[in-house]
Amino acid sequence: MGTLERKARERVSRENLILDAAEEVFFSYGFDHSTMDDVAKRAEFSKGSLYNYFKNKNELCIGIVGRSFRLLIEYMEKSLIEKTSGLDKVSGVAKSFMLFKQENPEYYCAMRNYQQHSGGCGTDSKFLDSTLDENRHINELLIELIKEGIADASIKATVIPEKLAGALWGEFNGILPGFDLNTNTASAYEYALELIINGFKRIKLKTGEVL
Repeated sequence: MGTLERKARERVSRENLILDAAEEVFFSYGFDHSTMDDVAKRAEFSKGSLYNYFKNKNELCIGIVGRSFRLLIEYMEKSLIEKTSGLDKVSGVAKSFMLFKQENPEYYCAMRNYQQHSGGCGTDSKFLDSTLDENRHINELLIELIKEGIADASIKATVIPEKLAGALWGEFNGILPGFDLNTNTASAYEYALELIINGFKRIKLKTGEVL
């Protein structure tokens, strides 16, 4: 291993140590009640050293959002196991988002606050770039599954995969917060998903005609 590669690995390792500390601090006390000093102390770094890796609290939060996206992708990919049709896979991915929320409420909350923190990172933030890459990965996964559904005739041939993928990803993020005060959030979410999915599900009539 060359010197540059070793230094790059060491930097990534330190960034992850800092993000681990930031998660502990932010998840325990909340973003507004936490400081860079708190994170530096938890990570056992000097405050000056911390700024060599992260510009501010916003960039730390975006680093955590990136982690949440990567974990969500794992949930989505796991949901595809043993699914057959493209439609079933899209449905499985949608349901995996609820499971992700239930098992990782702190990461889910971090994702919801993406817009609040992204603007404070600057356009040259590698953590923001990485998070945007993960977001694109999710979108591309949905596009792939929708195309698969069109090919296997489980999804209407009239849908535009890129537009439907964007709409679905927006729906996953949009309808869950509205159900958070519901006594049975999971049930309400699944019902809403059923209505949405039925809108692009391809239906075979008794006559053999396909809608």
